[in-house]
Amino acid sequence: MRENQHKHTNAFFHEGKLLVWNVVQFGVLTVFLAVSIFPARALAFVNDVELAHLNLVFVRDPTLEGRAIVGIEAWPKERTVARLLKSSSLTVRSSLAPGSVVRVLSTAYSSTVDQTDSSPYITASGRRVGHGVIAANFLPFGAEVRIGQQIYTVWDRLNSRYDDKYIVDIWQPTRTGALLYGARIVEMEVIRLP
Repeated sequence: MRENQHKHTNAFFHEGKLLVWNVVQFGVLTVFLAVSIFPARALAFVNDVELAHLNLVFVRDPTLEGRAIVGIEAWPKERTVARLLKSSSLTVRSSLAPGSVVRVLSTAYSSTVDQTDSSPYITASGRRVGHGVIAANFLPFGAEVRIGQQIYTVWDRLNSRYDDKYIVDIWQPTRTGALLYGARIVEMEVIRLP
């Protein structure tokens, strides 16, 4: 009888382990399906939790000193990404021409499904991602811009919730690189419009 009880106890624990394992697998499958069914377009803000409460870094470009700058005020009172996104500081207020300088919120993204969509290596314009690719909704595809010493070309788009906002998203080869870039306010010069 005691041996029978021991067998039932072992069977009970084995069934419990299987149940826990099945629940874990179901959770992983649910997350995978949610990411696949509801893809996002490029923008690091897909990871709002990671970026939203970071303090913003302000990057001034000394080569643009004395030039008229549109976009975000020089030192907005909003000092975190979350507060800046809720403010009107990012709203596009004027059209841009070659030579225009605009102060924008700049983030970075990499080619992972949770930051882009089900084809993370293809941009919204149909081109392959790579060094020098930038996402922006307020500039046309093919527009060339300069941030610091780097020239970027707009070949990608952000999620539509960022339409009409001075936000750019710079492609990085790794997720770590994108997260290390963080969120910055940068001065960007429009070099060429198609």
